[in-house]
Amino acid sequence: QIVALNPRYAEFYNVLADVGVRNRLYRESVEFATQAVEIDPKSWRGWGLRGLNELRVGEIETGRLHLEKAFAGDPYNVWIKNTLDLVDTYVEYRPRSSHRFEIVAHAEEADLLSPYALDLLEEAYDELSARYGVTPAVPIRIEFYASHADFSVRTIGLAGMGALGVCFGKVIAQDSPRARPRGSFNWASTLWHELAHTFTLAASEHRVPRWLTEGLSVLEERRARSGWGDDLNLSFLVAWRDGELLPAADLNNGFVRPTSPAQVGLSYYQASLVAELIERDWGLDAILAMLHGYRDHLSTREIFERILEVEPEAFDVRFEAFLQEHFGGPLAAIADIDPKGPEGPQPGAEPRLETVPPEEDLEKRAEENPGSFSAQLAWAHALAGQERFDEAVPYFEKARSLFPQYVGPDSAYRALARIFADRGSGAAAAEQLRAIAAINETDYDVRIELAELEQELGDPAASLDVLEELPWIHPYDPSLHGRMAELYAEVGDLEGVVRSRTALVALRPTDMARAHYDLASALHAAGDSLAAKRSVLRSLEVAPAFDEAQRLLLRLHEGGDS
Repeated sequence: QIVALNPRYAEFYNVLADVGVRNRLYRESVEFATQAVEIDPKSWRGWGLRGLNELRVGEIETGRLHLEKAFAGDPYNVWIKNTLDLVDTYVEYRPRSSHRFEIVAHAEEADLLSPYALDLLEEAYDELSARYGVTPAVPIRIEFYASHADFSVRTIGLAGMGALGVCFGKVIAQDSPRARPRGSFNWASTLWHELAHTFTLAASEHRVPRWLTEGLSVLEERRARSGWGDDLNLSFLVAWRDGELLPAADLNNGFVRPTSPAQVGLSYYQASLVAELIERDWGLDAILAMLHGYRDHLSTREIFERILEVEPEAFDVRFEAFLQEHFGGPLAAIADIDPKGPEGPQPGAEPRLETVPPEEDLEKRAEENPGSFSAQLAWAHALAGQERFDEAVPYFEKARSLFPQYVGPDSAYRALARIFADRGSGAAAAEQLRAIAAINETDYDVRIELAELEQELGDPAASLDVLEELPWIHPYDPSLHGRMAELYAEVGDLEGVVRSRTALVALRPTDMARAHYDLASALHAAGDSLAAKRSVLRSLEVAPAFDEAQRLLLRLHEGGDS
């Protein structure tokens, strides 16, 4: 009807392009914006939408040209200006490739991140393609941004976006570990999450709603590695207790029309549990049928009724039973916790545990409320503060049993680990730290402490298993990679030695000659003489008189080992 009224109305197609973006139909948005500029070559908004979405589908140079055209016609569009400024920095980025992926990261990080990322991505592609029955077109482009503001501009054209990563389908952009403080996120878990979107988008032809694609991505994180993905926390328990979780039919609103910032995070975890329940009770085929149903334009209610053969309201009853089955104990244990605390509500923050007035008798409260998590934990900490550790241990253990998923800074696990370590019981302390690591994917310091304990307990393989998780959180410590290289050598993992020595070179330590030589030695031991020769030559470029490097080069030249 609009075209019949005015066939030269380009803005109609610009509106369609905009709506396409909000529904993750980026290729269609390119096509709509192209129609807009064909009708009106001076539709600067059309050129901008076309260029932005060409970037989103991986057509970087074409997108840049069309953004420049848009900016030439309208130099006051801040989204276009910011994006062009970002694209201008791509000369500082370096591509690294594998069979199915192209990593694009800043030159200072490309050699450090790409070996870890490419191995993980290839593993994830194999697992996810088998699971979802689709093989997205390759290469898939992965962009790492060392500045969160740059990542935000890449995503929405403005700084200030709170997400860690975004998937456009064949293009994924995310924060590099340098973009955020150490311990604030796990960049590998984020990468796996975003790649899972590539598969659910492909299976549904980009029509899967946010609730299902996010729920499945969080679920895939939890499957991938111990501790990855969202876990039960106090905020979720309080929201469930207070009736603030959304019904299944409205769960998408938690992502696209949230009533508070906290509701978004709650909806991620809730959606993952919904997906987990569906797969448990209806099977993976039902998940795939749901993706195909959305592809075929079914609504969420139709999906539940036709595929799961249950009304959404009946599903909600079943979901409540699922939550009770898995988390009924912790729910009962936090019944007395005030979600606001004495200072009022803290949006997006964990509810406060310090809800007991200081003058109250903590011992009496703990004895009278054996099922109260906060009462047991508060009295345990009070006893520990008085150095009455033997008395504190049973209360910490009780608090831990009431809410085993709680791993906050004041958790029973941390307190018990300290107490057991001070007693000289390394094995008991390690058990507590393992429990934290199995839940909290971002706790760097706990893993450092645990790795040291495992080493002291005479288990270098277990220590190495822990250390291998640290580059996923913060890969910038040269001493970490040096220690890992030594442990890999100790357990006979030659590929691991090469990977760690490669990371050390990428970090550009003060003694680059030694770093290149150590890498050359590792490559030689692993049987890659050509790469070893290149690395030892780099060592000699830095220090021509380096005796050990000279001798290694001679052995490589002669093809001998002695």
